[in-house]
Amino acid sequence: MKSNQVLCIFRPWQMNLYFLTHSAHKVIDQKMKPKNKIVINSKLSNDVILWRYMSLDKFIHMIDSRTIFLSPISYFKNSDPLEGYLPKKFHMDMENTLRSMRDSLRSDYGDMPDEMKSWMREWNATSDLRMELMKEKTRGRQSICCWYESQFESEAMWKLYGDNGKSIAIKTTVGALKKSIESEGNDNMVYLDRIKYLDFDDIDLNEEVLLENNRAIASILFKRKEYEHEKEVRLYHKPDEYDLLDPQHTMLTDYWERYTIKPYFINININEMIQDVVISPFVSEPY
Repeated sequence: MKSNQVLCIFRPWQMNLYFLTHSAHKVIDQKMKPKNKIVINSKLSNDVILWRYMSLDKFIHMIDSRTIFLSPISYFKNSDPLEGYLPKKFHMDMENTLRSMRDSLRSDYGDMPDEMKSWMREWNATSDLRMELMKEKTRGRQSICCWYESQFESEAMWKLYGDNGKSIAIKTTVGALKKSIESEGNDNMVYLDRIKYLDFDDIDLNEEVLLENNRAIASILFKRKEYEHEKEVRLYHKPDEYDLLDPQHTMLTDYWERYTIKPYFINININEMIQDVVISPFVSEPY
């Protein structure tokens, strides 16, 4: 069975529900934790130039705190509600898999005691809602910081993210960003990779588009073709997914109702990272 498939094991008297995704599968063996603090796609060379457009207050916060703020995907539900989703074809395939799994649990309960049968019927009646909530929370808790890949500034990016002229852009390189993160005390892994732009409505997409070097690409790295002008290189963090392997504290309780999504901060060496600071060409008084 492939690691990105959904595995459901059901036995009389007990139920174990495991969601083994590509990323969750990697955390099972803690002894294999990598030593480096950032993983960068090998196609991104150290001299690739990156720009980060931000408001003045965010820039000041970054300087004062010496951190990079990574926004949870759930924060983007108004600007891009499909952020973090797979294209429609694969989203439908996943829904069908989950639906089949749920249907298999609603079959004959055999020689279960009446009390257990009653509990199972009640659980089934609300399982769809809890499943949907779990999916939204696990998708929305992934955190990102978006960078623009180009040798030069972009007028379009200034207009899109320039905060009406009250903004700046910082310039760095992949190598400088890597060094600034690795030189500081960061305990958790972050990743840097190019966004892959796809037609989300194309139902003829081949599964090969979800792979690179025969490995699954994280869903957080797919965006619609409509955003291709952003030429985004994404810095992202995925929280530990141990909770997906522990159904007693997730699907069978109110765990996901109580789960709070929070932003993530990366410690950085400001002097190592920033190579240039550019003020918006649309700046006006008093800024």
